Amino acid sequence: METLGLYLMVSLLSPLISPDGGRITTAKGGTLQPWLVGLAAVTGFLFIVFVLLIVKRVFFKKENARSRKNKKETQRLMMSAGNVKCHS
Repeated sequence: METLGLYLMVSLLSPLISPDGGRITTAKGGTLQPWLVGLAAVTGFLFIVFVLLIVKRVFFKKENARSRKNKKETQRLMMSAGNVKCHS
């Protein structure tokens, strides 16, 4: 448990200790403009929201009105058929 706490502390404080002040750099060593960092953050956020909406649509699909109507009709017919059998 102590090593986890130490790891978290080091990982959180490392940008403050780094010689370049924790600047975001490109692969060639240049620094990114602040507007570009903001644009990348907004783009990343919108991508995450897009993926979550797609996952919600695929896994939490609501039944459409037609299938609900057919399901209710089937249940009504089954109950009325069941009632006829019980009274006979």
